[in-house]
Amino acid sequence: MISTFKKLLLLGFILFNPMVFAAGSEKFSNTSVSNVGKIYTYDLTITSEHMKLSKDDDFIFDIPYSSIRKEGVIVQLYYSVGLVGSAQWYTLQDTNGVVLQPNSIMIPLGRWISNGLQEGYKIRIVILTTE
Repeated sequence: MISTFKKLLLLGFILFNPMVFAAGSEKFSNTSVSNVGKIYTYDLTITSEHMKLSKDDDFIFDIPYSSIRKEGVIVQLYYSVGLVGSAQWYTLQDTNGVVLQPNSIMIPLGRWISNGLQEGYKIRIVILTTE
């Protein structure tokens, strides 16, 4: 059990330590605030045709959002092993190689398949936009 003196000492350290508030004093070159406008969800089921991709093959598809350059976008990637359908999703850890462009997104599907994604697995791409 922590004594009252130790609690007060810890509280005093947090309140009067200048390093605690240092992050708020940073100057950023470009700061903007936007509301989340739309959430797009794309599900891709790995088929036998996808399994023929080489490790260096990418998959490009269109998205209805062109303001990536000015307003940004948040992308989340998940995969499902297909045993329970679309009821359970895991965070896709390997997001290196995902490229966002105005009106399209490119994913390194060939590399993901060579790293273990199998036929029947699903990939879910969730895109949060400001429009």
